[in-house]
Amino acid sequence: MKNKIILFTCLLAITLISSSCSDNLEQYNVNDRNITQEQLEVDFQHVGSKYKPIFESIYQYAPAWSYQLQQNLNADVYSGYMTNPRPFVAGANNTTYALVSGWNGFIWSVPYSNVMNNVQSITELTGDDFPTLNAVALILKVSAMHRVADVFGPIVYSNFGDLENAGVYDSQQEAYNAFFADLDTAVAALSANLDSQRFGAFDLSYGGDYTKWVRLANSLRLRLAIRISKVDPAKAKSEGEKALSQALNLSSHQYQNSRQILFYVRNMSMMF
Repeated sequence: MKNKIILFTCLLAITLISSSCSDNLEQYNVNDRNITQEQLEVDFQHVGSKYKPIFESIYQYAPAWSYQLQQNLNADVYSGYMTNPRPFVAGANNTTYALVSGWNGFIWSVPYSNVMNNVQSITELTGDDFPTLNAVALILKVSAMHRVADVFGPIVYSNFGDLENAGVYDSQQEAYNAFFADLDTAVAALSANLDSQRFGAFDLSYGGDYTKWVRLANSLRLRLAIRISKVDPAKAKSEGEKALSQALNLSSHQYQNSRQILFYVRNMSMMF
């Protein structure tokens, strides 16, 4: 009995000593080569680092076969941009209208995993404090997701990240309306802060030039307007006119071309 008491006392002592010695081990049990959250926030990398995967996933070029599945063997085939030199899957594949689910999944998974998730994080991190950063993310989101809607029709867009409405899809019409609304938000924020240089370090396209981002947004708006011109000519007309009316710093040649496009857009309702 005495030996049991001694053994129990020793075990208890060891436990207490071990517990007290490990209270502050977290500060030592880390890789000192890792970047801390505080270090990321110093140069705004906690937000800026999320843009690169978005840029690289509207079309995903690495690995190369990912681009083939996301774009070549789908949209490029059906639009006549590409034809395959040999009969994939014994000739029963997308090029012969025998859809291969393992191929088509990349059209959906790449934008959702790498674009939508990162845009949501940017929106949450920037809030109302950095509207231009959120604006660029919105333009990139529309650039990626309108392709998904054009392939699948209904998509999860306005409800993305909303746990209470998880899995609730937008119709393609609702998705397009949401695209236009996001472009409205983006253009308004950028137009009010054209001289801001905050995005320059993270911009893989325009070096932080917000004027060019506004032009991109309006070009994208015009593309979407033309795509719905046969199903909703009134909406197409209004969005097309809005895209051209917001054009910034056009040269005389560009101005003339824009006038011609504007004439086309204004007559959409008569053409269709």
